[in-house]
Amino acid sequence: MPHSHRSTARPVHKRRLGWGLSVLAGVVVLLLVAWWWALPAYIDHRLSQMLTERSGRQVTIDDVTLTPWRHQVTLDGLRIAGQADTPVFASRRVVATLDWHSLFDAGWRFERVDLTAPRLQLIWRAGGEWNLARLFGGGGGGGSAPLRIDRLTVSDGRLDWINRRPDAPLTLSLKNLDLEARHYDNSDDRPFALQGQADWRGGTLKGTGEMGFSPWTLDIDLDADQVPLTALSGYLAHVVRAEPSSGALDARIRLRSG
Repeated sequence: MPHSHRSTARPVHKRRLGWGLSVLAGVVVLLLVAWWWALPAYIDHRLSQMLTERSGRQVTIDDVTLTPWRHQVTLDGLRIAGQADTPVFASRRVVATLDWHSLFDAGWRFERVDLTAPRLQLIWRAGGEWNLARLFGGGGGGGSAPLRIDRLTVSDGRLDWINRRPDAPLTLSLKNLDLEARHYDNSDDRPFALQGQADWRGGTLKGTGEMGFSPWTLDIDLDADQVPLTALSGYLAHVVRAEPSSGALDARIRLRSG
């Protein structure tokens, strides 16, 4: 009889253990599903909050999706508000390869960020400061979150560089901009490397060099090919009182600032 009792108790114990493990596995699966369901909203909130704090402007993201096996986050309809209905930055799609440690750290680290059809208004104000200096500049002592991007690419972009220092503001617009930047780190004052090309009023402008935002530095070699001189008429009129009506610019230029 004792032997029979022990034989009966063992299957009961095994069944209870199996049920317990099944329940535990089910709870773990439910927690994982809930986490992945809530993670896009969490990333949306954290990124929007970080960009709003750094830029001082309202930030909106239409949709956030995850591709976990690629460590990718896709943002559709990212916009940083400007004046009226024109954002100072907007991108139809942003695909970012994320270092997952960023989900638990104070800052963000991206292995790669690809921007599709972004538009940027970079404004040099009358006082000499940039409109997005807080967004792109260093963290300084304000306790702002670090932002690191190992590689950033831009395809089919547009840059409007607006200079409000002269009495009559001047605008230079680059379209179909393709650009690559490497080793951007807003917690480090070292400049980052960049290269790219764009259409400029029917001509082509290519550049390669370095840029930094905090402090502001620029050291770029530019190649202009068949750029109409009328694209520079505003600057030429401001500097040398000349306003060309025709002609094209073919030149190699070294541009340094800061």
